[in-house]
Amino acid sequence: PETQMRIFNEATENTDYNLFPLACIGSRVIAGSVNAYICVNDYDTANAKLVVAFITKMSGQNAAVTSTVDFKISDFNENASESVEQGIYGAWTAITNEEIDAMPQELATALNQAFEDLDGMSYVPLACVGTQSVAGTNYALICNGEATAPNAKANVYLIEINAPLQGKASLISSCRIDLSALENAEN
Repeated sequence: PETQMRIFNEATENTDYNLFPLACIGSRVIAGSVNAYICVNDYDTANAKLVVAFITKMSGQNAAVTSTVDFKISDFNENASESVEQGIYGAWTAITNEEIDAMPQELATALNQAFEDLDGMSYVPLACVGTQSVAGTNYALICNGEATAPNAKANVYLIEINAPLQGKASLISSCRIDLSALENAEN
């Protein structure tokens, strides 16, 4: 993590990028490395939004931001557009700079409840990227996910947890994030 933050800082210092990293969500090794970071872009303005920033660090060269791609929570929820039209689905609120550094107790409790009965998958939260007010709160998180089957390979997922006003929190959706597709997307 320290090396990843050093690379991020090297790539973004003295640039016009106004990125605040939430987590490094993937990397691949070439003749150097390409790291993918989930970030809040323009986090100190009214235009704050989530992006995935791809940063390349080639051997013997300075790190550089090679691309950024908008990251919308609703793009990973196949029921979002239908629900929005029905007026049921509340708007997602991106995490603000003030909320980035600490996991609220409500979220920690919701995660424990939602994960206690999972069978076949294991999730490790990397960053909370949004909240949604419903009859309670929905949380959107970027997680490392791994099938608990032998020889399973870890992937990055966007998961949604519902923490109702009363009752037990539950996992309501899980979608694998294809970092290769995001890296090659037009922004």
